[in-house]
Amino acid sequence: MADRCIKIPMTRTLRKLPDLEGWEPEWGELRDKLYRFTLAAFKTVRQHYDTNPGNGTRIGELWRPLQAVLLALRVEQGEIEAVRGLFMAGAEETRHEPTPWECTLLEVLKEEAQAHHDRFEMTAPEILTAMSIEGEMKPGNKWVGESLNRYHLHAGRKRQWVGGKFLTTCSFDPNAVIEKCEIYLRTPPETTCSPVQDDNFHDNSDSCNEQTQKPDYVQACSTCSGNGGGERDEQDEQTCTCS
Repeated sequence: MADRCIKIPMTRTLRKLPDLEGWEPEWGELRDKLYRFTLAAFKTVRQHYDTNPGNGTRIGELWRPLQAVLLALRVEQGEIEAVRGLFMAGAEETRHEPTPWECTLLEVLKEEAQAHHDRFEMTAPEILTAMSIEGEMKPGNKWVGESLNRYHLHAGRKRQWVGGKFLTTCSFDPNAVIEKCEIYLRTPPETTCSPVQDDNFHDNSDSCNEQTQKPDYVQACSTCSGNGGGERDEQDEQTCTCS
């Protein structure tokens, strides 16, 4: 997923260079260094990782292991700050913030999960009804399917005959839904990006330069593609007959 990655642009050289093969000495030396570092420093990395819990945000969780490795290597604070600056700049480029519709969806599912102790089921129309979106532009069934997949909210789905047509019913694990919804609905602390101070530094930079995306329509129906069928409803371009 794009929002779980840091993009690293790589410029192709104009010079013709030989390809590195796995059996060449360069790879052997690199693997040897990585193995030795893993065996010798994994306890130190774990210690730095545990003592820097971050702030619970997604970018903070991505930064934690990198910070732990840098601290274990005893990299100077100035260099750690530079690496962190590049990391945060790259993270902001790929970061996804929930749109207003997505926030409403997350809130609805969180409330539903809090009302259940065991797994519960909902169809896309039921979710849309609970969302109660007002206005001329409203999300449709296929948007719900795409959003559930994007945030990995459902624990499974099945096709069943309901009200004279086939509908896709999604099942949800209450604990998993609550945990994921809280991650995206949590209000980040209002702090500025600051340099690493010491080994007990806590990453609170996830709230820097935040912007909320405007709602948009998803153009592909994951439910259709996931079940190998389904067609778009000609009367409503925002729905599909499979959901």
